[in-house]
Amino acid sequence: MHKRLKFICRLFLIIATVLILLSPVISLFLPYRLRYHAYQRLILNTIVAQETNGYRTDYEKSLSLFNYVVNNEFLQGTPYSCKPLESLIYAEAYCDFQARTLNLLLGIAGIPSRYAMLLDKNGISPHTLNEVFLNNKWCVFDTALNTVFVDFRGDMYSLDDLTAQPELLDEIKKISALKQYSGMEYKDIIAIYRRVLPLMGEPRRSTPILKQSHIFDHLMDFYFKIFGNKFVYIYQNLYIRSALRHLKGSSDSALFYKARNYHLAYRMDLALQSYAALLKEFPESKYYDDVLFFLGKLYYDIKDYQNAIKTLRLVTDKKYGKWDKPASYFLWQSYGIIGDELSSREAYVNVGLEKIPAAGIVKILSNR
Repeated sequence: MHKRLKFICRLFLIIATVLILLSPVISLFLPYRLRYHAYQRLILNTIVAQETNGYRTDYEKSLSLFNYVVNNEFLQGTPYSCKPLESLIYAEAYCDFQARTLNLLLGIAGIPSRYAMLLDKNGISPHTLNEVFLNNKWCVFDTALNTVFVDFRGDMYSLDDLTAQPELLDEIKKISALKQYSGMEYKDIIAIYRRVLPLMGEPRRSTPILKQSHIFDHLMDFYFKIFGNKFVYIYQNLYIRSALRHLKGSSDSALFYKARNYHLAYRMDLALQSYAALLKEFPESKYYDDVLFFLGKLYYDIKDYQNAIKTLRLVTDKKYGKWDKPASYFLWQSYGIIGDELSSREAYVNVGLEKIPAAGIVKILSNR
């Protein structure tokens, strides 16, 4: 009896070990919700590893992930889901969508974060931002307005600080720069903050996110840590194949989906091939303008600024298109990096600034 029990225990351990080892593959055959959760976690791990590489402090990591969300989820369109992966694939978001994406990225990085839905005097929430726990206080990161609540001395502000001293708003370095260089944009941002600050009621806050909350969080974090990008590429290939079973392999929808997922996983060569194939094979595609922008953004991401400018100009030349403002933003950045100040000025006027600021202020305005 003792031997049989010992054998059963060993068999159970062997089976459990095999199931754990095969769990990523098994997840591909589970219901969509679980399969999606596992894949999303893996892609977010990839983003965090890439964007925080080389940074040592929590503030540096937080700022890098903040800039990633600002540069990859844009306040436009009609997003149908607040799932971070969907928001990143289609690059459309509202302020609360952005805040949730940043929350998850910071959680994977081990930095506590929560989103706060701020209330106006009528108890309505017109704006959502993030509170990130740094240096023993909840510091404010506002992705929607691309503003970190930090002053020129490097002091970071909390919502409580701004409630106790509302005048500190003008001490925030980006707001201070806008006040000097773009009165119109300054007035727009201040109008939003004056509506909700000082706090008129306790914000609706999420629970601070730490690392794992789901069995697949643990599994995907473990496999990513052990096998890195090799595991990401294999799993992504299998996931995309399963996700596209209902689409024709050569359709524009399939190419768009592949390209966006490859881009998010930093598989730039494959993303470039898929973007180019869609533009060539489906010139009437509903995704055509989207792909032009994402292709220009890809060139920007890999620091090929000449091709970024060439492609993004195709977007802005159409005028009033869906991606006109985001494309102008990356044109401004690209021209500035290559030293073409006149073209940089023209591009950023299209974004909204009344006059292009000096180089040092440009860094402040773009949180770089």
